[in-house]
Formats: sequence, C-alpha cells, structure tokens
Amino acid sequence: MLPLGLHRLLISSVGSLLLASLSPANEPPAELKQAQAQFQKEVDFALRPMRGRYVARLQTLKRTLISKGDLRGAVAVQDEIDLTVATANETEIRAKLVGTWTGEFKGERRSYVVKTDGTVDWLKHDNGLLVTGQLQRRGKDFIFFWETIEETHRVSLTETGGLEMDVFISKDAYANGSPIYEVPLSRSAIKR
Repeated sequence: MLPLGLHRLLISSVGSLLLASLSPANEPPAELKQAQAQFQKEVDFALRPMRGRYVARLQTLKRTLISKGDLRGAVAVQDEIDLTVATANETEIRAKLVGTWTGEFKGERRSYVVKTDGTVDWLKHDNGLLVTGQLQRRGKDFIFFWETIEETHRVSLTETGGLEMDVFISKDAYANGSPIYEVPLSRSAIKR
C-alpha cells in the first residue's frame, strides 16, 4: 500500500501523461525541431558541392543532346535537373509553405492552413466543411493531396511570396498533367 502523498503524486503524474497524450498539438519538443533543422542544414551544406557538379554535368549533357538533335533526351535531362533542384530545395520550400493562405478561386473563397508536420487543412467557406490532407512532393511538384475527395492542388511559390495553384478535379487529371482550371491563381489572390 502506497502512502497517501505518493498515491496522489502517482495519480497526478498519470493524469498529466494522459492529458499530454490526448492534446491535439502533440508537437515534438522545440529542441528536437531545432536539432532536426540544424542537421538538415548540415546535410544540405555537405551535399551542395556534389549536387552542383551533378547539375553542371547534366547541363553539359543537355547541350550535347540538343546539338545532336535529340530533343527527347534533352527534355529528359532537363526533367532530371528540375527534380534535383526541387529535391535540394524541398526543406526550404516546405518551410515557406507553412502558414495560412486565403483567396478567391472561381468565385469561391478558400483558406488553407499548412502545418509543420505536412498536414493541410482546407476550409471550404461555401459549406463550412474542413478537409484535411497532406503536402506532398511528386517529382518536381508540390501538391495538396486529399484522401477523401478527388481534387488535387498543385502549388508553387511566386517570386513575390504569393502562392499559385492549379486545380485538378480528379487524381487521373493530375496524373495526366491536365488541370481543370488552366489559369493558376493570380499572385494577389492568395496571400499569407
């Protein structure tokens, strides 16, 4: 049998642990996030020279293929360059996408909240529905992917700090590269 004070301490500790595990944030400690960010910076710094040499070799190969008239090969090499650059910048791009984005799209007001863990909440203002999805990288694209609905949104940052979006009504349309709405959001339409 435990003494009364120790019993209360044990119940209080278990209760605190249960509350912490039920909290919606469940964010990792700030120190862990800081260590992960520092590690990623060091990895990026170490790989930068190798990546730069690789891209330079690919640029040379692309010029050679163009001079030989192999445009298909040159396009494949350019795709590899784009993928390499996107991969190198992924951490930076993901960090810049974190936040709340709002705007008008085809007469519908939309709000997106991109979180540090890669989840994306989409508030549909017309019906108040909240849909949760994921920020994913597919090749050189960054997309908002929704399990529960067919739409896929390809997003890209603009030079002015805005967000452009192509909307694909079905996952097949995204796979085929055919957005339903050909014109991305204007730079001023979605803002932080």
